[in-house]
Amino acid sequence: MSDKLHICVCNNFRPEVEACIKSENWSDVILCSFPSHCGRPEVDWNELENQAGTPSESIRVFGRSCIKTLSARPPSACESEVIRLEQCFHLIAARDLVDEAIRSGAYLVSPGWLQNWRTHLEAMGFAEEQVSGFFQEIAREIVLLDTGINPQAETQLAELQSVTGLAVRRISVGLDQVRLLLQKQVLSWRLQLAQSKLALADQKANAERADNLLAMDMLARLARARDENEAIDGIKELFQILFAPGAIHYLKIINKSALPIGEMPDTVEKALLDLEENYAWTREQRGFLLGIPSGSQLVGKILVDNLAFPKYAKGYLNLALVISHVCGLVIENTRNRNKLLEVEKMASLSIVVAGVAHEINTPLGVSIATASSLKNQLDSLAGRFHERTMTQADLQGYLNNALEGMKLLGSNLGRISLLVDRFKQVAVDGELEQFESCDIVQCLSDVVSSFGNSFEQNNVKLHITPDTPLEIDSPVPDWVSIFRNLFENSLKHGLEGQSEGNIFITMTRQQDALLVDYRDDGKGMDQEALSKLFDPFFSTNLQNGMGLGMHLVYNLVTHRLNGSIQCESHPGKGVACHIEVPL
Repeated sequence: MSDKLHICVCNNFRPEVEACIKSENWSDVILCSFPSHCGRPEVDWNELENQAGTPSESIRVFGRSCIKTLSARPPSACESEVIRLEQCFHLIAARDLVDEAIRSGAYLVSPGWLQNWRTHLEAMGFAEEQVSGFFQEIAREIVLLDTGINPQAETQLAELQSVTGLAVRRISVGLDQVRLLLQKQVLSWRLQLAQSKLALADQKANAERADNLLAMDMLARLARARDENEAIDGIKELFQILFAPGAIHYLKIINKSALPIGEMPDTVEKALLDLEENYAWTREQRGFLLGIPSGSQLVGKILVDNLAFPKYAKGYLNLALVISHVCGLVIENTRNRNKLLEVEKMASLSIVVAGVAHEINTPLGVSIATASSLKNQLDSLAGRFHERTMTQADLQGYLNNALEGMKLLGSNLGRISLLVDRFKQVAVDGELEQFESCDIVQCLSDVVSSFGNSFEQNNVKLHITPDTPLEIDSPVPDWVSIFRNLFENSLKHGLEGQSEGNIFITMTRQQDALLVDYRDDGKGMDQEALSKLFDPFFSTNLQNGMGLGMHLVYNLVTHRLNGSIQCESHPGKGVACHIEVPL
């Protein structure tokens, strides 16, 4: 919809509409008018759009006989509404007043008509000596519906009386009637405009969120590649899905030696070899060249060309720069797969991946809450509008809130995009958090509280032993992550779909070690799934997670706390985990 509304009326009522627009200070409303044909001939859309100056995208037309056959929608693409009045004078005066005056034999005139009464009589085909006979035959009196915008009304009315020989009188109607009619149309249009803008913002936010979620899901699948060729195929598939290019070419780099993958034109190979920056645009600006980094080294280069939607090229490039670091890690992972599963580098990478995945929940939650709040405000505003209780202040307040809400949506969606960039942080020093004396039972209780009513909603009962303080010296944040991921694994996988369930936790201190036994009575898993429980990106239900929770638990227990963890499970018999950590 256009940000301007065109109001079109007959010239006879232009002064009143113009005065209302000016008094209401409607800077987004433009007045246009058409000659007072009185239906001879009727006005058409070409004439209206010509009067508007330029084809209007939003237009409201008021009238009676002049617009009797005017279609509701013009041949152009503009958004329009035709408001047909039973009497033209209903625009400036109350319906009962107008109808009563007509029934009593009054000939009604408006201030705008009165200003040019001689011209109107000539257009009707009357010589001045014929006017008296015609008017005395059709009317008992002439009534001016005086809106107060014509300072010469009294003089002009007297002149008309002298010509027609009829009695004249004035009825003061002011501008209230026309103001109410216009306010209804302007507020209705503004509401539609606000809804349209909010829908576009929501559509854009959903598209960006979908792109990020799709990228996250594809990257999770990509990380399970078993060799480099499979990883390269996955990268090309990811770029194909995200950017819909006409051509993709990949150049593998090993020890600074370049190896083209598949058939590649010489010009493309030379362009990739010459690429020294992080990225470059293709000559026609319909694609880009991109380095695939792993740390400070390049493990590959990719060319994406002939984008299906080149107008989004900059946005595509920004997303590609973010995920290129993850793609580089995937390539590096396939080159060192066996070592990465055991060394600190893989543990650190998995912790960062899990951290980013969890951090995304916060801005995503804010975005969802903001969108829900704006929808509730919009529903409330629409309700007041239909009940005819909406005010200008209500609408302005909603527009202000909508603007702030869209800013908040943009900010949080931007934050989600930036979080993906953290994947490039490969090296983590692996040093323990600072040891501190803590009550591990209270720490567990705090984690339970952070889940709110999730356990009650899923009808899950907790059985924690002991229920008295148990003091230890250990990094508290690591234990918070361990307990939280164990709970989430049970709720999202083990106990999902069950009518009720139980989680049992027993903690004991033996000499210089803390023993934690965790068990649920969920659906359990077979031995093949159990053997992959701690693998990164392995999940029995990818719709409910990325398969990083138990991998994070394993790394925290074994690499960070120098402990051990063993799990047992059978289908239908839940999962039991035994954790032993030196203190």
